[in-house]
Amino acid sequence: MRCFFNLNESAPHFWNYGEMLKVAILSLRKHTSMEPVVVYDGGDNYLARWLTGYGVEVIHHRCRLLPDLERLASGTGNPSLLVHGAGILLKADLADLCAERGWGGERILFCDCDVMFQGDPAGDWPALDGACFAVGPEDVPEAPERFNTGVMLINVASMLPRAEPFRKFLAGILAEAVKVSWDQHAYRLFFRRDEWRPLRAELNWKPYWGPNPGARIIHFHGPKPWMRADIASGRIDAAHAPLAVQSFFEWCDRWDAFFREAVR
Repeated sequence: MRCFFNLNESAPHFWNYGEMLKVAILSLRKHTSMEPVVVYDGGDNYLARWLTGYGVEVIHHRCRLLPDLERLASGTGNPSLLVHGAGILLKADLADLCAERGWGGERILFCDCDVMFQGDPAGDWPALDGACFAVGPEDVPEAPERFNTGVMLINVASMLPRAEPFRKFLAGILAEAVKVSWDQHAYRLFFRRDEWRPLRAELNWKPYWGPNPGARIIHFHGPKPWMRADIASGRIDAAHAPLAVQSFFEWCDRWDAFFREAVR
């Protein structure tokens, strides 16, 4: 199975996300047999050379919704929409990119860059049975209906015929979507309940949910490890403050240990 990550060089905190991407890829290789693939909108730099040096397949690509995003950024006078969205919306193109490379019959995993693998999830994947994707809960483990798209098991064959209609739908509600949760908002609205399956919470475990020895994929949803200095000094986004609990710092310690061990 291939595991996809997306990254845009113009994104805020690019180098911080680049460090997280390294841990994501190296922990993936340590704990699983999956092969990483990075969909990258950017030029040659240290991170791009690191990926190549570690044998990571890199697909250079600009998101197909970029013209819509550019119009929205220009019309609202908010250029930050473009630098944020150019990477986030790459996810909507994954099925097409797979089909173009002869991977149209495969299942793939998509993960945000801010994840860390703590075990092999291979035995925990649900049967998709023709569904487009499987996703885990966002806010609380017991609420799968409010799902998070930071980790997605994708059935490429089922997603492919829905990809272009989904992009058109997302383009039509883009002004609304960027105010809520970007493409995640559109996924929740567009796909019928019978088109997706729930993932176990352990496959998209949030650090603020507490310790969990059974968690396979840790997703630093909300505050990131590099934000600890700002958290300590009180400079933290109001939405992140309630999530910076003791278990978040404990998971950050694990992230640090893996970073020191694996990233040289």
